[in-house]
Amino acid sequence: MAIRFFLLEEEHKGILLIMSFILGIILYFSFPFEPDIWWTGLAFIIVSLMTFFGFFKRRFRFLSMFLFFLIAGIFVSKLHTSFMDTKFLTESIEKAEVSGEVVFVEERLNSYRLVLENVIVNANEKQILLNKTRMWVSKKYVKNKIEPDFQDCADNLFFDKIAETRGPKKPSKKISTDTCVYLKPNPSVIKKGDFISGTAFSLNAPGAPFQEGGFFEARTLFFEGVEAVGRFSNVEVLKSNSFKLSALDRFRTLIKERISFLNPDEKGVIQALLIGDAHLITEPIERLYRTLGLTHILSVSGFHVGLITFFIYYLIRFLLTLLTLKSKLSVFFIRNISAVLSLIVSFCYVLLTGAEPPAVRAFIMTGFVLGCFLFNKNALSIRTIFVAAFLLLCYKPVLILSVGFQLSFIAVLTLSVLVQNMHAKMKSLLSKKPVLFFITGLILLNILVTFVTLPFVAYHFHKVPFYGIIGNLLLSCLFSFFIMPLLLCSVLFIPFGLEEHFLLLAQYVLTFVHFIGEGISSISYPMMPIVSFSAWGLVCFSFGFVLTQVMKGNSKYVGVLLIIFSLFSFLTYPESDLKMARGGRLLAVRQSDGKWRLNESF
Repeated sequence: MAIRFFLLEEEHKGILLIMSFILGIILYFSFPFEPDIWWTGLAFIIVSLMTFFGFFKRRFRFLSMFLFFLIAGIFVSKLHTSFMDTKFLTESIEKAEVSGEVVFVEERLNSYRLVLENVIVNANEKQILLNKTRMWVSKKYVKNKIEPDFQDCADNLFFDKIAETRGPKKPSKKISTDTCVYLKPNPSVIKKGDFISGTAFSLNAPGAPFQEGGFFEARTLFFEGVEAVGRFSNVEVLKSNSFKLSALDRFRTLIKERISFLNPDEKGVIQALLIGDAHLITEPIERLYRTLGLTHILSVSGFHVGLITFFIYYLIRFLLTLLTLKSKLSVFFIRNISAVLSLIVSFCYVLLTGAEPPAVRAFIMTGFVLGCFLFNKNALSIRTIFVAAFLLLCYKPVLILSVGFQLSFIAVLTLSVLVQNMHAKMKSLLSKKPVLFFITGLILLNILVTFVTLPFVAYHFHKVPFYGIIGNLLLSCLFSFFIMPLLLCSVLFIPFGLEEHFLLLAQYVLTFVHFIGEGISSISYPMMPIVSFSAWGLVCFSFGFVLTQVMKGNSKYVGVLLIIFSLFSFLTYPESDLKMARGGRLLAVRQSDGKWRLNESF
């Protein structure tokens, strides 16, 4: 009877159907073979017909819909894969001459990670054309081979005269007249749109993970259209990007100039938060955030988009309420105006930070939540979260394999569960103590999110920050309530020249954050190695957690049993054949007879 009661719940039934769709996507990516598109399409048509005829019989209605969404997940995944035109390199190439147009640049402290498009590879007297390649290159190996434009019209006396007027402290990269242009080469900069050429040590097809749960480079790059990976031994910029900078790029450059006076440690973090450029983050700061379990703060993700959006939402709502006290505008009107304006600001922030996939996903989900505000619906509900996830997975099914998507989805789901199930009880107990109510809710939220995301962290990273709860509780609050609002105000006040005051305040708070973080990380055993879940255990835990929230009555125990069952999945997790030292050096290798062989060079 409990199961029958559960199946009659319309909201929970819809969630189960979306769960079956997600399960279909997971099944597709778990197949040891690639299913044929025609057989997959035929199965989808047959199940659609079965669903159509079964829909008229109440007994089979839900089961037929469940099966339909399951096969739909497989079919959508296969359809998305079929549209990809990625063809990996068939064999490795040594010392290849590689040239192409730069379409993506990720700058590090001493190197670049590049994605080249329309790539020409010359090796062994053969020429190979590739769609995209991903290449690494050290900055010291980058040269600029751009010759001055219009050399025949250059007047040396004219340029000498111009140089004298500018003086030695004002070097010019570009001096122009009505008839000629002189471009001074920049020896160490690669920009998006440049055409480059260089010698690669080797060029290889993307590889498979070394062990279960490892980074599946080949699958990730397949859906990005990257057909080969390699590392340059030298690079020359043959043709620089001649396009004018967009208004957005000019604004990013302006922000970099305005924050240049800050301390190096804090400047790197602030630049990453404002424009999504993390290459200035120093190694000690990156190590500190990794130890505290706060690495998600250093890359623009749902955390930042959500903070910006809802800070603007409540700020505008507060200001409109104050300004319209006499006119007494309706709450509905104020809420709608606040939602629309905050969504516009959120969209601008996503563009400013480079429109990275995690930020775009967060913007879509945030837009969905604000859309619920506009239509007076409960925004923070399990159904809303699942519908947003369903729309994202229909657009790009491979997102289900992304650690960012998994962690953000399960964290928001946990937040929804806490708000729905515990808010009323806590408010009745602590109604006369609002400060205690807020602090208690924050602590419970942090503990619950840390517990629920623990299997995902264990599966993907094989270790967890032992003091993650303390770090997230103390430091995330400072980012939420002080640093991000101050940085947002600094950007808004740039036209008035008042940004320096907000930037200095943000720097002081960040310095305090780093001081507290170093104290926490100095405690013994900051990172705790953990036995990882197998893939099937992670799936059982995820579905079990959801079922405990959507089932009614005794049916909740189905989800509890799945969670308990998932805890034993570590018994089936394959042991690694490598032993690594803390610094990343190889200690030992397991041989075919099962014995370990020490690395004698260590």
